[in-house]
Amino acid sequence: MTQQPPFPEDEAIAIIKREGLSLQTLATWRLRGSIPARYSAPAKRVKLGDVDNAALKRAIEIAVNKHGAPLLELLARRTFQADRELAYYRQQLMSLCAEIKRTANKPATVRPVSQRKAMKAQKEIEKLQKDEAALAEKIKSVKRKIAARRVNISTLEK
Repeated sequence: MTQQPPFPEDEAIAIIKREGLSLQTLATWRLRGSIPARYSAPAKRVKLGDVDNAALKRAIEIAVNKHGAPLLELLARRTFQADRELAYYRQQLMSLCAEIKRTANKPATVRPVSQRKAMKAQKEIEKLQKDEAALAEKIKSVKRKIAARRVNISTLEK
């Protein structure tokens, strides 16, 4: 009877955290005595420009001419699954272009503030200004008392 190697508990926990799997998965793997092969090696990822396909390279060139620097930036940052068919990579390129179109002409949205909220904010500002004035007056009063005590102490020392 052959003895199985010990279950790699630490490696399994690291994979579960990395992949976002349930802790129940750990119990299942422990029962089976092994980690499935698809999790043992990290998935190979590539950048679209690194895929060796002339048609895809031409499509990327056309898209870069149309969308410019934003697309180049996305292509430099994003990676995709390796060893896939051309259609997958074309779809990913189209998704990047669509993302650029969605965000390019989107103006910053400024929502109007209701009259009630504006009045409430104004009252809060006024209250804070009154509190600030009261604190400033207290600080002046404390400084006067300290100065008066210094005078009293100096006269007692003479």
